[in-house]
Amino acid sequence: MIKKIGIVGGSGKQGTGITKRLANKGYEIIIGSRDPIKGNKIAEQLRNELNDGNIKGGSNIDALIADIIILAIPSNQVKDIVLPHKELIKNKIILDVTVNLIFGKIIKIELVENLCSYEMIRNLFPESMIVGCLKTISASTLNSDQNLHQVDFQMTTSDEAYDLTSKLVSEMGLQPVRVRGKYHAETIERMVAMAIQLNKTYPGSHTGYQLIDFVS
Repeated sequence: MIKKIGIVGGSGKQGTGITKRLANKGYEIIIGSRDPIKGNKIAEQLRNELNDGNIKGGSNIDALIADIIILAIPSNQVKDIVLPHKELIKNKIILDVTVNLIFGKIIKIELVENLCSYEMIRNLFPESMIVGCLKTISASTLNSDQNLHQVDFQMTTSDEAYDLTSKLVSEMGLQPVRVRGKYHAETIERMVAMAIQLNKTYPGSHTGYQLIDFVS
């Protein structure tokens, strides 16, 4: 049976990049959007580009009905878009792939109620299995044709969720590395801000992370 992956905010660059990396891997992907017409339009474009009939579009609620949910929207928008429909994602695996950022001369993460994105999502949906992942992989890298040789740091307390998401990112060409619990979540999200800062300092760069002499 084909598992359905719903991407909330899937019509954005991060959502389309994830879709491109998972296309033709045997999943049905639902591109969710605030505007269902836009979701359907992006899905049609990706179907034609990738020759994959398993890409569909719709509303963000359509995406929440899927088996696996990817939140490709900042956590400070999740309260308005997802929380009213939390019963739809109860006991499901939820991938939190974004970081709240403050842009300026120095790029910083934005804490909401003194919580980083992963911590906030965990608190909002305690009956779901939350995985913080794909945070250090830029949207431009995901949308490119280049092979990925980066580490994907995955934060979760659920063995079941990690087994699934590590398989997903491996299929995308990334090396999954588990970071247990929430305690290093803020550090990893700060690494995202640092990567973007480096890209800004060194134009043309697409900073990612690798581990040297790491044995998984």
